[in-house]
This record gives sequence, structure tokens and C-alpha cells, in this order.
Amino acid sequence: MPEPTTTCTDRTYPFRLVVLSGGSSEEREISRRSGAAVARALSAYFPTESLVFERDELPLGLKPEQDIICPMIHGSFGEDGVLQALLEREGFAYAGSGIVASERCMHKLQTKEKLRGCSVCLPNCVSFQSPELPSYGELSDKLGQTSFVLKPENKGSSLGVRRIFSEEDWRQFRREATEGLWLAEPLISGREITVGWLRDRALSCVEIRPREGFYDYAHKYTAGLSDTLCPAPLENAVVQRLLADTEKACTYCGCRDFARVDFILSEQDIPYFLEINTIPGMTETSLLPRSAHGAGLDFGPLCYEMVYPAIRRFGFRELPPHAMA
Repeated sequence: MPEPTTTCTDRTYPFRLVVLSGGSSEEREISRRSGAAVARALSAYFPTESLVFERDELPLGLKPEQDIICPMIHGSFGEDGVLQALLEREGFAYAGSGIVASERCMHKLQTKEKLRGCSVCLPNCVSFQSPELPSYGELSDKLGQTSFVLKPENKGSSLGVRRIFSEEDWRQFRREATEGLWLAEPLISGREITVGWLRDRALSCVEIRPREGFYDYAHKYTAGLSDTLCPAPLENAVVQRLLADTEKACTYCGCRDFARVDFILSEQDIPYFLEINTIPGMTETSLLPRSAHGAGLDFGPLCYEMVYPAIRRFGFRELPPHAMA
């Protein structure tokens, strides 16, 4: 059952914002945290209700003539186009990317295929279906090196990502691999950079430095395990390339409203595209808010800007003063 929390401003509006979070994916706890933070921020501007649910279906009681939806469902159902299709079928205005872009960006192979038409640098990639796995030698030959990164083809938040340095690492993966489509990419030595994207423009570059290991799920969502530098200490030419590549990637993939793009910046300062997150985390350790802050936008105004286009699509034109004013 949904867990509603409603807050309102003093002004009367012909709509309410409904922040959806939870769901049933492996990322549901992060979704709850994102949804709670966004709902708190939006309630300073608009009547806002937070709905936390567990089943992958629209909560009962929502009305398209009244409710504007702000999805904060990370992973399956929320980011793969399924929720977006349900919302469009019922006639809801909603924030974030539409059906096609959401599905495309959830599937890393589809994203890479789409981006082959632009100048964004893509690392070499080999896909395979578990449990039918290639040998370590076959993968090494195809990738051109013996160290590589494995990741599920359709999961976010670094879930399931593993680094392979040896044949023994590969044998361990074979023993533990879950069924599904996997990607292998060369392990590129470099710096982890992410860039927020808001209403057709890139924000600022953030560098992520895990204090040990690499930027996996725990490092992403546990305070103190990683350091973030914003603005990232980069030469201006590199920054401009990263911002341009972010805008190209989001435009080519048909994203709208907001997103976050992840890169590995090689030792030769080549930014290799990794993925687009169409509903990125919005917790206290999340990177889209960090990127926005680096561009002069605090958390509350960021949330305002994220839902502003959906309010316009709903048909309401009389918004309060611009959040960035």
C-alpha cells in the first residue's frame, strides 16, 4: 500500500505534484531516499504528495486532471519505460524522459548503438548471455586486453559491476554469475567523471574518488566512502569536451528534463562514455545535486527545475518567480 505524506504551500494551485518512490527493484531503498528528499524540496514550492509503494503498478487514486507525476523509481519499472508507458496511457503529465529514451538508456547496448552516430567516444564492448559464457581467453582477445569490467546490461547504481584482472577472477565470476545479458568493457585506467544535465544543458563536472577499491554500489550511496570534487580539477578544454559530450549523448538518446552522464577520463584525457541515468539518485550523497550545486543551483531550485517542464506540459503557465532568479 502507498505511504502518503502531503505538504502544501500557502498558494492555491490547480494541481499537486506526486513523487513516486519505492518499487520492487534492487534499488528501491535508494528510491525511497531520493523520493523523500525531492518531496521535501518541492513542498516549499507546490502542493506535494510523496507516495511510497512496493508493487510495480500505478498507485490507486491518482488523477491525470489533478496530479503531475515526478518519478523517483530507480532501476526496473521506473527507468526502463514501463512506468512512463503506464503514465502516458492514463494521460498523466510527468517529469523526466519519455518511453523510448527511458528504455534505450536503461539498456546499455541500445544506448551505445544510438551513440555510434555522434562523436562521443565509446569503449570497446562485448556482450554475452549468462549462463552461456565465453572463455577468459576469448573475451581478452576480443577486448584487446586481459583486464576488463563486467556489468549487467540493464541495471543501474553500479549493481553487479565487477572488475576482472585474471583468469581466476573470471572463474569466480562464472561460479556466481546470475542469468541475463552482460557486457564486458576494457578496464580503462583513468578518472571517474559525471556530469548532470538539466533542461538541455550540461551542468558541471564532478570527479569521484573512492577512498579504496572502485565506485561500486556501496561507495555510491554510503557517506564517507568516496570523495567528490566539484568542479573537477580539469583543464578547461577537457571540461568543455565533457560538457559537449553530455549534451550530445542526451540529445541523441532523446532524453528530456534531467539526466546524468557518466564517463571515464583516460590518462590521455579522452572522455569515454559509460552510461546515461535518466532518473539519477537524489540522496544526500548523489551526484546530480552535486553537479547542479557546482553550476550554482542548490537542491530546492534543482528539484523545481526538474519538474518545471512537466508543469508546463500539464498546461499550467502561471508559475511563481523562476527558481534561479
